[in-house]
Amino acid sequence: MAAVALTSEGEEDVTAKLAQVHLDGSSDEALEADQIKVGTKKKKKKKKPKNKKPAVSYPSSTHFFNGLNEEWTMETDGKNKIPPLGEIPPAEPTPPPETPQETAKWTALLKNNRRKLTLPAFGLLDETSRSVLDTFLTPGCKNVELETPRLKLRQVQRGDLTGIRKIKTEPIVQKTQLYGAPTLGLIQPAFQTRYIRSSIPRITTGHSRGYREEYIFAITALNPDEITLSSGDQLKASNRISDAKGYLAGNIALRLDLHGNLFPIPGQPALHPTFQQCDEAGLTGTLFYEIHPQLWGQGLMREAFREVVRFAMEEVGCESVLSDPMVGNEASIRLCLAIGMHLIKETTDNPYGKHQLVHSISRMEWYRLNRPELNLSEVGKGHWGGKEVCRWCLNPRLWNPVVVCKCGWARYCSRECQRADWVWVGGHGTECTSNQ
Repeated sequence: MAAVALTSEGEEDVTAKLAQVHLDGSSDEALEADQIKVGTKKKKKKKKPKNKKPAVSYPSSTHFFNGLNEEWTMETDGKNKIPPLGEIPPAEPTPPPETPQETAKWTALLKNNRRKLTLPAFGLLDETSRSVLDTFLTPGCKNVELETPRLKLRQVQRGDLTGIRKIKTEPIVQKTQLYGAPTLGLIQPAFQTRYIRSSIPRITTGHSRGYREEYIFAITALNPDEITLSSGDQLKASNRISDAKGYLAGNIALRLDLHGNLFPIPGQPALHPTFQQCDEAGLTGTLFYEIHPQLWGQGLMREAFREVVRFAMEEVGCESVLSDPMVGNEASIRLCLAIGMHLIKETTDNPYGKHQLVHSISRMEWYRLNRPELNLSEVGKGHWGGKEVCRWCLNPRLWNPVVVCKCGWARYCSRECQRADWVWVGGHGTECTSNQ
C-alpha cells in the first residue's frame, strides 16, 4: 500500500499508523496477520472482495497541482470533472436615493424606538420572536448568495425545516456525521436556528468573538428539472424526496476561527479586512457539508465545495481552509483531494472521540492552483480588502454605504441595517455620541 504523503513543505511526516489507514477503516496489519507462517504451513490468504476500493494515495502538493486537471478531466461521464471556477461578482449598484417622505419616516422611527432588543438563544423561530428576528435579519444580511453551474447557495430560511429533517434523521447520512443521530425535537433548535442565526454577522454566540462565526448556505438547484434523483429505496420512506425544488436537503457551511478582532472599531467606518489583517488575526475556515443521498454521485457537492473554498479565499480572506472528514468517509476524502487539499493529521479531538482526517489548503496554494495567471504579489490586500462596508451586515458585495448616522462614522447600506444596529443591545445605539 502506498504511504500517506504530506503535500506541504515543512510539515512533519504522518505516523506510520496513519500511513496504513484505509478509507474503509481497515489497515494492512490485518492482511499481514493472515500471511504469518504457522510451522511449515502457510495460512491461506483471505481474498479481497472484488468491489473493495483501494486505499487512497495522498500525492505531494506539487505532483497533485500539476496533475489535477488531467486526472479529473479524463472522466467520460462528466460527473467527476472539476467544475468551472466561479468569479467574484461586481458590487451591486447603488439604489436610488430615498424620498423626503421616506427620510422623515425613518428619522422618526429611529428617534422614537429606544427599546433595546437581543436575539434569544432559544425559541428564535417561535412566533413570539418573529418580529425581533425580522428586525435583525435585514436584506443586506440575507443577500449573500453563491452560484455554480447547477446550484444556487443561499441563506437558510424558515421554510427549510422539512428538508433539514430529511437529512438529519437519515441513518445513511448519520454514519458519516460526528454527532450521529439527533432526535427529531432537537433539529430545529440545534440546527435550523443556528443556520439562520449565522446570517446575522454582528451577533455572535460565543464569548470574545472577533468576527462573524460562520456562513451557512442552503444548497438549491438553479434548474430543478436538470437534477437527477436516485430511487431512494435504501432510505427511510419519510426521508425520500420526489423532486429537486427548494432546499435540496443539504447545506454547506464555512466556520470561521481567529484569535484577533476584525469587527468594526467604534469611531471609525467599517472596512472589509485586508488579507494582511486576516493573516494577523489568524482567520481560518473549516468546511462542514451534507447533501441528500438521492443526489449523491452527480458532482453536486463538488461544485458547492469548490465554490465555497473560492469564496473563503478570495472574498472572506481566510489564510487557509480545512475539512476534516471521518476515517472511512471515502467520498469526502476524495472531495478534499480533488480541490487541492492535502492531509495534515489524524485526530480524535472532538466531543465524540471519533477519528478524523484533517485536510488543508492555504491561500497561496489555492491561488497557485486556481489563479496561475496571477502573480501572488498582485493579490495584494484582496478583492474587497479595505472596501467600506455596511456596519451591520458587513456585506462587501453591496454598494458603498449610503445611510450615515449623525456621528459621521456609522454608515449602512440601508435604513433596515441602521435600525437593526440602533436597537440591538450591543449595537451603535450604545456607542453613538450624537443625539440622533
